[in-house]
Amino acid sequence: FWNEPQPAFAEIVLPLLRQHAPKEREPYVGLLVDDAHALRAQRLARWETDPAARRSYSDQASSLVPRLLRLYRQADAVMHVSSADQEEERRLFPTMHGLRWQLLRTPLRAMRLGSTAASHPPPSSTVTPARPFPAGGSPYLGFLGNGQTATNHQGVQWFLEHCWPRLRAAEPSLRLRLVGRSPGAHSNSSGVFPCTRSASTASPRCGWAWGTQYAGREAANGIDEIGFLSSEAVEQEALHWRAMIAPIRATTGINTKLLTALEMSIPLVVTPAAAAPLGLSMSTSGTALLPRAQPALLAEDAGDFIAASLRLVRDEPLWMATSRAAAATFARMETHDPASEDMTELLRAASERALSALAVAPAVAQQGGQ
Repeated sequence: FWNEPQPAFAEIVLPLLRQHAPKEREPYVGLLVDDAHALRAQRLARWETDPAARRSYSDQASSLVPRLLRLYRQADAVMHVSSADQEEERRLFPTMHGLRWQLLRTPLRAMRLGSTAASHPPPSSTVTPARPFPAGGSPYLGFLGNGQTATNHQGVQWFLEHCWPRLRAAEPSLRLRLVGRSPGAHSNSSGVFPCTRSASTASPRCGWAWGTQYAGREAANGIDEIGFLSSEAVEQEALHWRAMIAPIRATTGINTKLLTALEMSIPLVVTPAAAAPLGLSMSTSGTALLPRAQPALLAEDAGDFIAASLRLVRDEPLWMATSRAAAATFARMETHDPASEDMTELLRAASERALSALAVAPAVAQQGGQ
């Protein structure tokens, strides 16, 4: 469903498969769902500030619910990449009683920022890389994400509108480093180019600060649009971040950007919604420390984001404890292989279907002989 309004591949193939497969040889069909698409569209509509885009997301959500329902009814199993998405969709489709709800998660070692395990050994919970302030002494907050993706540009716009003015007033030297293609940027064989506001007609959005008081005055207000970087360049850039922010509001799926912060021992300030799929949920906000150090400070509203960010900039013991907890969390995640568990369950379900079909086949043959 990423190429709306074109139909998804499964919408084209699955009805034909069910129509033409012999009854005694019907395949076991598991749909891999990489996002809770209808819920994502609903949430994007809620947080969108552009009226035309908001209507588009609302229309998309309305059309996706019945389409997903038809699709799921033709499958034996629906496999989500996160348990959070699965729980949400089970609530959205309560009548799907005969459907198997399964998971097919990716091992986190496959999502490492480093190209090889040899070049990037697992982080240690006792060793934390230095996080010095860059030349000039300006503390950096960082954000990593593709600005072409609505969840990212909505989150950054919200942060700039509701958090950044008070953060800059409290820490005038603070800078926000935005890594990733900016909203409205375009690419060709020569590279990626930011949009030009005077010539931007394809999309109303142009730049990360679109719709905020900082549009056109980003650098003067401590906002640095870095653009797309290679993995190696991301590592060099992020080494100077005091914290990574993830003000993602309308989220589904897995925010893999958080894994980069954990891998590099960078403390996180993140919404509970973005943290939940990775199991980073804690019963706290950015305004209080738990007795046991955590890899992230959760922040639901602007006040929490501001307080958490300032504490990580100013409080060295807190920063150190959170950084070490991030490294330890990533190390634990790397040792877990959910894909092995999930594939075992999937193959078990498919085997049960095959055995059931074998049991039915003789009876069908006997009826045909009569």
